[in-house]
Amino acid sequence: MKTFGDIRELREGTAWLLRLRLVAAAGVVVTTYVTERHLRLTVYTTGLYAVALFLLCYNVLFAFWLSRSKTIWTPRVIANAQIFLDFLSLTVLLHFSGGIGNPFIFFYVFHTIVSAILLTRWEASIQTLVAIAMFTTMVGLERVGAIRHWHLDIIPAEYDESLLFIFSYWFVLICTLLLALYMTIAISEHSRRKNLEISVIREQLTRRELPRSEEEILREEKLASLGRMAAGIAHEINNPLAIVLTHVDMAIEGLEPSHPIRPSLEIVKEEVIRCGDIIGKLMTFARGGGEGRKLCDAAQVLRDSIALIQNYAALKRIRVDSHIPTEAVFCRLNQNQIKQVLVNVMMNGIAAMPGGGVLSLELLTREDQFVEFVISDTGCGIPRSLLSKIFDPFFTTKKMGEGTGLGLAISHRLVEDHNGVINIDSIEGKGTTVTIRLPKGQ
Repeated sequence: MKTFGDIRELREGTAWLLRLRLVAAAGVVVTTYVTERHLRLTVYTTGLYAVALFLLCYNVLFAFWLSRSKTIWTPRVIANAQIFLDFLSLTVLLHFSGGIGNPFIFFYVFHTIVSAILLTRWEASIQTLVAIAMFTTMVGLERVGAIRHWHLDIIPAEYDESLLFIFSYWFVLICTLLLALYMTIAISEHSRRKNLEISVIREQLTRRELPRSEEEILREEKLASLGRMAAGIAHEINNPLAIVLTHVDMAIEGLEPSHPIRPSLEIVKEEVIRCGDIIGKLMTFARGGGEGRKLCDAAQVLRDSIALIQNYAALKRIRVDSHIPTEAVFCRLNQNQIKQVLVNVMMNGIAAMPGGGVLSLELLTREDQFVEFVISDTGCGIPRSLLSKIFDPFFTTKKMGEGTGLGLAISHRLVEDHNGVINIDSIEGKGTTVTIRLPKGQ
């Protein structure tokens, strides 16, 4: 699986790991002290205290980093870095306190389970394989005498030096790690799938709480019927268009560049392609699609959308006034689809201000359940008599050839597929405000 059930789940898991590491560092210090002073076992106490200090230092560093993180990827990077350093620290601890003969060797299993819970399948697998490589390298270097082996008196010397004992211990540990990895990944991914299903149900229930007028409910029913009809029409027209385009291409290729009919065929080809684009938009309107949704930063999605229209707005003497939170606003959505909706609405706003004006953009959080994209212009506005038709397919107030009338219909469908609502308020002669409200999701 490539997604986490919830970004908060990852953050909370990482924070829990930070707290647990404080206990681990204290445990290393106490265990080392007891081992040296009371059990009188031979361990490298200086090295063990140094590892405990190292644990404490990078724990503080990661805690500071996590508290300052604003992007969705930072907790993931922190989690991977922490688990790698935990495996490394455990390997060094074992080296200074008996190596393969130390009973705490099976703490590798605990770290493997944590990695499988917090990380994706491939990340956890790579971390476990790296840990196996670390452990194998340590055992091999100690065996050939490249680094000192700190013998624990609780293990008989003949066992500690036996190749059969070392291989058996190593084999059992590796098998245990791989089994723990497989079982934990299977359980975690099942849990994440259930969480995503619950999230979708929660969004659908949240949508029912969104204020919707009787007019909007009737509009959605009408659009649903039109969508089914459009799907059939688009399917029936698309195949003949493809055949026409193929034959036109063949005819053009068979003519000399100077042939008098060639320009007419080029025009036919362009118009067939334009018809194909309209059919493609009809199919998008008919199908919609909730697939491809993932947890992302809604604020960054709005910034990216603004970047796409910024130069065009400046060319049209439009001032873009944006109010976007600096912190991340997490929401589960299809970034490309929502960008398509935002850019379409913003371009409509720019078109409504031929003499220049102000395009205001804002991202709001409502009741910690919804996010709202609010797009306002100071243009000519929409007559009240036309507001009820604005989302109808092929309805447009633009001149012939300047639009297909599918932009807002598709936008409405995409927002609906996200269990959201799009509303338009307009005053003729003063401007228009479009509000896109989406459930935050998990």
